[in-house]
Amino acid sequence: MVSMEAQMQTVADVFLGDFFFEQMLFFFLTFATFFYI
Repeated sequence: MVSMEAQMQTVADVFLGDFFFEQMLFFFLTFATFFYI
């Protein structure tokens, strides 16, 4: 039970972390480009 919970937490952390990081990076670059133009 602990191993399954840890596995789910790891998968969610990696997937959401990578997705969130890419979304934030894309949003930051877009906002910076629009702001400087």
